Order: sequence, then structure tokens, then C-alpha cells
Amino acid sequence: MPEEVITRREVVQKIRTKLIELTDGGKTSACEVAKERNIFCRGLHGIDDATFARQRADGWMLPCDMQYACWGECRAWDDFTNAQLAEFCREMFGESVRVTGVMERPLL
Repeated sequence: MPEEVITRREVVQKIRTKLIELTDGGKTSACEVAKERNIFCRGLHGIDDATFARQRADGWMLPCDMQYACWGECRAWDDFTNAQLAEFCREMFGESVRVTGVMERPLL
């Protein structure tokens, strides 16, 4: 089966949607989900409950989004190459894709 070609923006949106789903409506941080399930970036290990609560209060659905906008402890979506995003897609969805495009601000 040939690989699906997907843009960087599309794959980031797909991963974001799945991470939000896995957070059980925002009850858990995406970092915790990634760390516990050993998926995606494997989790920002230094995030604490107070930081997560502040990010949620400020309206950020995912720490990745806040980190991307503010360039905090990680570079979030910009930390990953197209090949890494394709591998995350394989891990999370069981899909073989080829990611194309350049790093750009995702639709948050």
C-alpha cells in the first residue's frame, strides 16, 4: 500500500486532535499522556500540576501549543522533523505517511 502524502500542517492538526482526545477532556495533560503511553514526544517531564492548571486557565488545550507560541521549555511542534512527525503518525494511528512542507505555525 503506497504511503499517503500529508502536509506538515495536516499531520500536526491530526496529532493535536488525537492528543486532545487522549487527555479525557482536558483532565490530564498531553505531556502526561505522552509520557505514560510512550508516544509522541514522550512527554515534557518537568511539567507540574500547577503549570498545567495555569496553561489550561490561560486557554491552552495542549502544552505543546503554549510552548510553540511562547517558546518555553521546548520548541513544541518546531522540535520535530517531517520524518519524526511521520513516525508519530505511524505510532499513534498505525498509518504510513510521508510528511511534506516546511515548519509553519499550526492552526491552534
